[in-house]
Amino acid sequence: MEERDYIEEIDLQKYWLVLRRRWLPAFVVFATSLCLGIAYAATRTPIYQAGGSLLFQIDSKTTLTGIAENLGQLESVSVQTNPLETQALVLRSNRIIQDTIEKLDLRNETGQHIPPKRIRRGLIVKPLAGTDVLSIVFQHSDPAYAAAVVNQLMRSYIANDIEANRAQAVVARSFLDQELPQAQQAVENTAEALRRFKDENNIVSLEREAAVAVDVVANLNSQINETNTDLAGLRTRVAELAQQLGMTAKEAADIDALNQAPGIQQALNNLQQVQEQLVSEQARYTNRHPVVANLQREESAAYELLQERVAEVMGHNVTISPGMLQGGGLQEQLIASLVESNIEQLALNSRMETLTSTRDTYLEWSSVFPDLEKQQRQLESRLSAAQATYESLLARKQEIELAETQQIGNASIIQEAEQPSAQIGRSTKIYIAAGGAVGVLMGIAVAFLLDLIDRSLKTIKEAETLFGYPVLGVIPNYAISKNKTASTSISALSSLSLERSNPIMADAYQMLQANLKFISSDRILKTYVVSSSTVSEGKSSVAAQLAMSLSQSGREVLLIDANMRSPDQHHIWNVINGVGLSHVLVGEGTLPEALQSIAQNLTLMTAGVKPPNPLALLDSDQMAELLNALSHQYEKIIIDTPALTGAADAAILGKMADGVMLVVRPRQVDSSDAIAAKSLLERSGANILGLVANGVDIKVEHEDYASATETTDKETVDELVNISRISVKNNT
Repeated sequence: MEERDYIEEIDLQKYWLVLRRRWLPAFVVFATSLCLGIAYAATRTPIYQAGGSLLFQIDSKTTLTGIAENLGQLESVSVQTNPLETQALVLRSNRIIQDTIEKLDLRNETGQHIPPKRIRRGLIVKPLAGTDVLSIVFQHSDPAYAAAVVNQLMRSYIANDIEANRAQAVVARSFLDQELPQAQQAVENTAEALRRFKDENNIVSLEREAAVAVDVVANLNSQINETNTDLAGLRTRVAELAQQLGMTAKEAADIDALNQAPGIQQALNNLQQVQEQLVSEQARYTNRHPVVANLQREESAAYELLQERVAEVMGHNVTISPGMLQGGGLQEQLIASLVESNIEQLALNSRMETLTSTRDTYLEWSSVFPDLEKQQRQLESRLSAAQATYESLLARKQEIELAETQQIGNASIIQEAEQPSAQIGRSTKIYIAAGGAVGVLMGIAVAFLLDLIDRSLKTIKEAETLFGYPVLGVIPNYAISKNKTASTSISALSSLSLERSNPIMADAYQMLQANLKFISSDRILKTYVVSSSTVSEGKSSVAAQLAMSLSQSGREVLLIDANMRSPDQHHIWNVINGVGLSHVLVGEGTLPEALQSIAQNLTLMTAGVKPPNPLALLDSDQMAELLNALSHQYEKIIIDTPALTGAADAAILGKMADGVMLVVRPRQVDSSDAIAAKSLLERSGANILGLVANGVDIKVEHEDYASATETTDKETVDELVNISRISVKNNT
């Protein structure tokens, strides 16, 4: 819970710092809005408001007489609309306002009638909720003018409403005069069509004819049911006889016909005699005996003769078993019964077809009755409707003719406007307060908008968040001495104690030294590279003052200006850039010649003449050997290098040195340049010690960083050193 509260507090502080950074444009916007509010309040013209009311209801005369009762009545086209709102728009229309202007003779400075929009600008018309009352309010600088306009508007609306109702009655009467002859003709045409329909279809009474048809169809259905019952009994009987005989009805008819043919009976008797002899001889002889063989041939001949006689009687070749023709008297009776039953079945089938056909004919005939009845009813309905329409139009015409002579309206004045005595509107203080409130809001919005557009790193916290490196030191944006210019401050104070000349700066660099010592507690760091993301972040000044601060603590310090592209240390220390680093690396000068003692324990090596390719010199073995030799001679070596954007000098030297310090000046470096510099350092593999915030405006920084520059006593400095150590430890 405490951690969440701390985060929210930081966020609020961040917003407060934005306002402190952008206070000037925010104040300009606030002052402008406040001045506009004061100017408006001072120049505002007093406004008076007059109001009246209209009541909308049906005229009582029409309700009592029942004549033109709906004429002028307010009705909505859609259920979602309010009729009073529609009448409010009518009252604000040009026609009503123009009539008011002409009746009151309202003219402008040129003597012409004022345009309706000037009246509409101060006119407010709205229905009162839950009532049938319309409120009319008009605002003007002249109270008498406002009351007169409201009263005349209501009178003009009522007069226009009566005239509109009368015009509606005239239009309705003209319409009825045209429609009545057509309605009368429609009645006559419909009656004639009904008469022709009955003549063409020979209709006297459709109900009686339909009843007769229903009786006939019912009788036929009864006969069909009886026939179906008889037919079902015959079918059952035929099926039982066929099952007993083992043959179909057709086969029984064929056998019956064969039994009655003389030739068939004679052939059958011959076959039976031969078969009896054959059976008798087979009992005496074997099948190979000539007598048996001869009888078998006779049997075959008799069988073939029987089949020929059957084919002659049937008219086609058919195989009939002799056993079927040799039945006794019972079989012949069953066959005769089957044939007779089959004949009766065929007769009943024929009768069924006749009855069904007759019933279908009656049904088809009776099916026409509904259509005829429907057509007759339609004609009768049309006749009734035509008669009702004609009678209604005739009665309506008589009502409208009476309504034309009446004064029918749907609105009446229930409250006339009185001349107002007090002006409306808010007091002067409210307008001034509103201008101030709007100014505050707009000023805050402008401040945050400007801060959002600005892509630079605005605070130390933003820089620390983007780079992800610990903050080693915070250098405030104070001049070293209030009585000396910046260009001569370092050289003039080179022989003095920095702590005595500017305690705040001394405290800042003591904190930087403490943090460097804390980071390198496990090993001694001698060589430091000082660089920045872009130019104008003060890296050369930080390198010079850090070197001077270290030398004043009793250490032998060497300051090397390795920015051979745009050297600056000889300007800071006001010395001649003679033999320098470039001369030593190319062998045109000796090391003692390049070293200049500029203060106690402090030696400077200038950049020397600008070479064609500085990166090649810095990335050479000579440079590595030179740093190695100097590290044995001096306790601390500070190397001033070019900015990281546009040159890789600092990244190359960072790999040779013990660590790299990156100088960051808030509101000077862009976030994109900072990201590019961070990427270059990480790819180089250099040991990045942390950030040195330079030129910090303590008024727009978070409390954790601002507190480090607001105290000068030794006890507070020790506290700030501890705070910075905690920050460094947390980030590493």
